[in-house]
Amino acid sequence: MIDYDLNKIKILPADHIALKDYDYAVGVDKKNKVLEKMVFGLITAGVLVLIYYTIKDAEERNKKQN
Repeated sequence: MIDYDLNKIKILPADHIALKDYDYAVGVDKKNKVLEKMVFGLITAGVLVLIYYTIKDAEERNKKQN
């Protein structure tokens, strides 16, 4: 069994500046992921609408020709 010397470990208080920066960085990273997913969703919806109307217009042109 490995014996660890726990006397060298220092515990940071909850309001330490390093932890505040970490929370801020994690929060920013989460916001960036949400924004990335939202932009991807909007682009996907736009492409689907464009494809839908392209097919719809093509069908209407075919009906007018017949």
